Amino acid sequence: MASVGDRIFSIIRNIMTGGMAGKYEVETMHRVMLLNFISVTCVIFMVPLGVVAYIQGNPTLGFSDHFVSLIIILNVLYLRGSENALFACVIGISIISLLFMYLLATGGVNNSAYVWYYTFPLASSFLLGSKNGLIATSILLIFAIVFFAVDFDSPYLTHYPKDLIIRFIPSFVVILIFSYAFEYFRETSATKLTSKNDELNRTIGDLRDTEERYRAAYETLRETQAQLVQSGKLAAIGQLAAGVAHELNQPLMVARAVAQLALRGLDKQALTPEDLRDRIQSIEKNTTRMMNIINHLRTFSRQSQEPFSPVDMNSVVKDCLLMVGEQLRVHNIELKLELSEDLPKVMGNANQLEQILLNLITNARDAVLEVRTDESRLGAIEVMTKTRRKDGQWVEVWVKDTGKGFDRKDLDRAFEPFFTTKEVGKGTGLGLSISHGIVKEHQGEIEVVETGPEGTAFRIELPVSQARES
Repeated sequence: MASVGDRIFSIIRNIMTGGMAGKYEVETMHRVMLLNFISVTCVIFMVPLGVVAYIQGNPTLGFSDHFVSLIIILNVLYLRGSENALFACVIGISIISLLFMYLLATGGVNNSAYVWYYTFPLASSFLLGSKNGLIATSILLIFAIVFFAVDFDSPYLTHYPKDLIIRFIPSFVVILIFSYAFEYFRETSATKLTSKNDELNRTIGDLRDTEERYRAAYETLRETQAQLVQSGKLAAIGQLAAGVAHELNQPLMVARAVAQLALRGLDKQALTPEDLRDRIQSIEKNTTRMMNIINHLRTFSRQSQEPFSPVDMNSVVKDCLLMVGEQLRVHNIELKLELSEDLPKVMGNANQLEQILLNLITNARDAVLEVRTDESRLGAIEVMTKTRRKDGQWVEVWVKDTGKGFDRKDLDRAFEPFFTTKEVGKGTGLGLSISHGIVKEHQGEIEVVETGPEGTAFRIELPVSQARES
């Protein structure tokens, strides 16, 4: 339960905010609180002062104090009911202005009412604003000057000594100028801040729009990149069509020959059950090989958007050679494999990583064939996997060939899209560019380590899955 102090504080806060806490901006709430503070203070002091005036035989002053207190209370109630802060401020300042005029003219208690004049410029400037506050205070000043200048011969009006008048008017003017200047510069600063805030909000809005456009452009770019990768993949398959045909033709021919021998043996009734089993197993083995090649080709050719998962790069190399290995053999190119046995897995997409190797190996094949003048001459391609020795957190894949290498002027453009040194119709210039994009998406690096008349070596570096997960 709330303590008595908390309940009292809550009541006081409710009175000072007019029951409007949190409903309006800070500026309006500050004016409401000041108006309520002045009103409550006036009522607290004027009610007992009115009683004192009655006791001292001045019923007119007492009635004025109580009448003004009643109007102030009604104004506070109006503010709570209507929440019209601007009108309530105008009414409050008008009441206070009339009260100060009366108090100056009658002298109030002990002829000291003029002291309250000094509070009026500050209150009116803040409650009404610099311009309206200046007007309200100037009206009060003009009344004071007229009252001091005219000698009213009345027992109900107070006569002030000249030395007080001489000090009062300049000091009141100083406070008037100070309150006006203070509120004017405060309003100007507030206007500038509001303008800057609006400008900042517009800038934030523009940035959000720009962010949305960039996000949409990024998604479009990702889709385009995926389409480009798929196009490069299909182009690579097209270039490997002859090699894949060789890969399928060999087991097909073996299966066909075994089947023919089996039929002949059955016709002559020269096959034992064991011989028939051996031939059927040979057919099953070769058809399984063809099935694996076809299934892998289908898997490789489809558009892959699967999330990254741990991948064994040795398996990726072996899967790639399902499609290209026979083509290297047909062209009498020696394939050297050096695969690390304890190779850690990398985090990635196996389909995309295989596309990188396929691009590099086919480029190496073309480079080797380009420098060969005799089909009997051996060229060589070496594929190697290993762990980087420094920290063990990176897997390296090397593809080396004995081709002619890059010209120095072309080396810097090796990974540019559509750049190729091959003859027209023999290359799209997308292979290395796509490979570079895939490696970057896997947070890795690809580079030409060495190139020259004796061949070219590419190195791919990929972070191991443990490093990516941490």
